[in-house]
Amino acid sequence: MKVRQPLTILMMLALATPPSFAGEDIRMTSEDVRNGNIRKGEVWSAPSWIKDEGQFFRFSNELNILRGSEVTNANDLLLLPNADTGRSEVSCLMTEDTTDKFSTGKTPKFRCNLLQTNSAGQLEEASGKGKKIKVKYGADNGEIYGELMGTRLLWALGFSADRMMFIDRLLCYGCTSNPFKDRRVDTSSLQTPREFIPAAIERKHDGEAMYVNRQVKITEAGPNRHNTPPRYRTVVHEGWGFDELMTLTSENPAEARRQKIERDALRILSSFIQHVDNKEQNQRLTCVGDFDAEGNCLGEVKLIVQDVGATFGRGLTTDNESSFLGINIAKARLEHWVRKPFWKEASACRMDVGWWANRTLKDEKATEEGRQFLVKLLEGFSAGAEGQKRVEDLFLAAQIERRSGTIPEWVAAFNKKVHELKYPMGANNPDFKCPKQLN
Repeated sequence: MKVRQPLTILMMLALATPPSFAGEDIRMTSEDVRNGNIRKGEVWSAPSWIKDEGQFFRFSNELNILRGSEVTNANDLLLLPNADTGRSEVSCLMTEDTTDKFSTGKTPKFRCNLLQTNSAGQLEEASGKGKKIKVKYGADNGEIYGELMGTRLLWALGFSADRMMFIDRLLCYGCTSNPFKDRRVDTSSLQTPREFIPAAIERKHDGEAMYVNRQVKITEAGPNRHNTPPRYRTVVHEGWGFDELMTLTSENPAEARRQKIERDALRILSSFIQHVDNKEQNQRLTCVGDFDAEGNCLGEVKLIVQDVGATFGRGLTTDNESSFLGINIAKARLEHWVRKPFWKEASACRMDVGWWANRTLKDEKATEEGRQFLVKLLEGFSAGAEGQKRVEDLFLAAQIERRSGTIPEWVAAFNKKVHELKYPMGANNPDFKCPKQLN
């Protein structure tokens, strides 16, 4: 049965005066405190379904790739597929408040308030944690597929990641046909909602993000720009760079070595999935716990890759998706991912990471220890019939066949890249070790 909410009630909700602040409160720290938090930060922890058995990791059937991480928030239950149809259909409301939540980047996205059906059969706004949802939309939006595959794989292997949920059909009351561009409430859709097929909803990893103020040089224009004294502006900066992972480590040598192995494995995995758009803002520094007065995290610091939408493709293509100076990223495109070599220089274990603006993960040399750690994870994940079913489910969860290629083709490409990672110089040279090794 199609549920309709009285127009006047939805209009009052949509056009209600937003709070006095434009955005959400954020945690500001100094550069020194930020760097200290990165030094204690973790990228990996063994989940309950991974058991270290020395030469390999054993994955148990507790891991369910199709389902993803366990849902503990009542509002997230509204995002799960219907038990009878297997389809996920979600309704939300665009309000003056949610239009004010600015979304960065160029990928179509918006925020809205989750709606639920009450006992009277009417739609009403959900309440509590998870009421506001972030939606990525667009039938041609490769980030819907790339981010679901990327976050699901990171999570399955034990790396910190956000949760993405594939939505077959999203109904937005108060949305325009292009909410990312328009950023306003459309009262004409409060009775008959806009339909977005497909969409994806993002849920952040637990914890609070940390930010710093930075001075950024203003780029001058005009014929006299080279003679103009430099000017700067203060910007709120978030995130961390892959170029910091191997230097901002613990002062304890043994702890630093463990960190470097796990962090290098994350760098290599990011190359594996072709996380091309790896500027600092696409990673997040998160504290799971309390802070002291200076902003030092007293709990666990998580180094999270928070935007992995531009993955499973490559940079520097002519695909008309994301463009920078006429150069494009191919996102979730089998034909590009399968042709992208894993190694730029196999004998040096130099990774081949697609180029993009402001990247922090370049064509670095992998360490032998980091490579072996990731090989153990990926082989454990994909070994045997059960492992191959997990790989298949990874691509099924993203419904990637809507976008590019078939499931068997994606599975074959995945296995090929695992083989390249395990044998940089080919299977005929199984004892090869990467020249770069940790002390």
